[in-house]
Amino acid sequence: MEPQLQAEVEELFILAEKAEDETIPAGMVIEDEIALRQERLAQMAKAKAVLKARAEARYELEKEEYEAKLKEPRMKRGFTRTL
Repeated sequence: MEPQLQAEVEELFILAEKAEDETIPAGMVIEDEIALRQERLAQMAKAKAVLKARAEARYELEKEEYEAKLKEPRMKRGFTRTL
């Protein structure tokens, strides 16, 4: 979706440049359309940053739990057979 919005912004800039020579679709305000799509891109970037931070926090928590589990004695973890 992000690449599509970026492409739409580019198309709107091109349309804005041509607007002086050609007619634009009825009811379209190019500046508003560009601003809307840029706001959506900004919101997507913010959401991606939040998701990345959550994933990193979850990874660190799971890593700590795993390392703690490795430190437990084998008997406590359910391994009763000795080699």
